[in-house]
Amino acid sequence: MKTPCVRLFQLLNVVVTLTCFVLTAVTFAQQSDIVPGSERPMFTHLPATLHQPRNIVEAAATPLTTWNGSFTYQGTTYTYNMVGAQPSTNTSVTIPVEIIPIKIVISGHRGVQSTFDPSQLLSNGKTVTNNTVASPIFSSIPFSSGGVSMGTTQYIDAYQRANFWGTGDSRSHLLLGGPTVLPEQTLSPPSRDGTTGTVFGFTAGLVDINWFDSQVHTLITNLGIQPNTLPIFLTYDVYLTQNHSCCIGGYHSSTGSSSAPQAYAHATYVDHVGAFSQDVSALSHEVGEWADTIHWWSISTAITLRAEFWKLAIRWRTTLTLAVFNTPLTVSHTTCRIW
Repeated sequence: MKTPCVRLFQLLNVVVTLTCFVLTAVTFAQQSDIVPGSERPMFTHLPATLHQPRNIVEAAATPLTTWNGSFTYQGTTYTYNMVGAQPSTNTSVTIPVEIIPIKIVISGHRGVQSTFDPSQLLSNGKTVTNNTVASPIFSSIPFSSGGVSMGTTQYIDAYQRANFWGTGDSRSHLLLGGPTVLPEQTLSPPSRDGTTGTVFGFTAGLVDINWFDSQVHTLITNLGIQPNTLPIFLTYDVYLTQNHSCCIGGYHSSTGSSSAPQAYAHATYVDHVGAFSQDVSALSHEVGEWADTIHWWSISTAITLRAEFWKLAIRWRTTLTLAVFNTPLTVSHTTCRIW
């Protein structure tokens, strides 16, 4: 016969067990608040955070090389600003690029860590960073569009040549210099800003874009990056989230002095066949957006012009991935935000 103390002990044991079960369930649920199946491929941009030059150094900084143009639409003339030199001047411009590999370390349940490291060796024996540097984003290969040769060049140069076909000749170039690979940086987001989750059929790191962007601003300052260059922050198998929505494969923005804004971009490299942002597809998107980013237009105006660029971008990016990795890749660009 069980005494009252034994029955009380058993009752408390049940309560404690149930409590632990509930807390464990909550803890695991917090690992990813992305509803399975709700993930969608996205690109985005964050508003520029610019200020007036605060000192002589900022005022004297060399800005990114850009050119101005205009077009008339429905009786209204719009001006724009793009990277490089005006195609009709037949000038070659090279923009220095820095790649900053970002290792993401996420602490999960009971202190278990998940690491997403661009120094990871892939099936071809090279790292994520190695593959990125060797891609046609930075190396020259033959490009063609509709049977017309765009020359043997880098992706962004061929992309812009197609955009402004007939405006300039073979002397007009927008090239990416380097790139210079800077030392890998490690970021460990707090639990509210970093987690893991199963999206697009694999386990990915999921990091809040606003937290990530704040770290990028700090790195730009600490690494002494200059406004006349393009820093690219490279992650591996990591998507950014925004307002609990997933998945952002890349974004771009600018910060610093209004007299010499510091443009920068993030792109993730995914090595799962058929998944969003596979290989350098996200990077090709962000480089194209960076080259044609217009900081002073209204969004509706920018989208009107970018819609034409977007048609070309779909073809270029598909060709690019096939050329580099010889791997079939289908990405639903129609579901991606172009801003």
